[in-house]
Amino acid sequence: MRVRRPSFALLALALLAGCNPNWEPGDRAVETPPDWKAPPTDGGGGGHGQAGGESRMPSMAAVVADLEKKILADPKDLDSYTQLGQALSEMGEWDRAAQVLLEAITLDPKDVTLRVLRARVLIQRRDQGAALAELEAAKKLSPDDEKLLRAWGSYYLVSEEMPKAVEARKRLLAKHPEIPDAETIEREVYYLSRFPKLKVENKLKEFFDSAGAAKV
Repeated sequence: MRVRRPSFALLALALLAGCNPNWEPGDRAVETPPDWKAPPTDGGGGGHGQAGGESRMPSMAAVVADLEKKILADPKDLDSYTQLGQALSEMGEWDRAAQVLLEAITLDPKDVTLRVLRARVLIQRRDQGAALAELEAAKKLSPDDEKLLRAWGSYYLVSEEMPKAVEARKRLLAKHPEIPDAETIEREVYYLSRFPKLKVENKLKEFFDSAGAAKV
């Protein structure tokens, strides 16, 4: 059985985000904006800790069923479409999430948030071509939208286009200097801008040692 190893770019991102460097890319390969909220579950206040984590999937399934009923009752309910797409994405149901969000976009092709959310789902699914198409469409509508600039950074990181990822992060900071995670983004820019050269020079161990030290 062939074991898929995480790419150097995603290892770097995981380390900078405080994740385990041995983590496999997948569920959280894509950065989630700090203001991006998942739809509420019916689990009450038990969403924290181990017990809450164990009950999360059944709760999300109930939310999905409820949202599907709302959409059946009102096929033009964009809020329910958006929440359903987010819920399915949280569950790792990326194919379904992408289809739901596509249906929502047909109702409102100029909704930047919907296009960015669908692009993120497609990035998770490793459908880079379709993700790029959604990002380009959103760019025509609002090129400096915060969520869009974040999504561009994620897209380039997953594609391992490091210089473009750095430029996307810099543009995010330039256009939205007030964002709450600006310091984290600045740290990403600092390390990722040095990453390609270090990789060529076989100095990645020093890179990871430095990145780890910076988080202490």
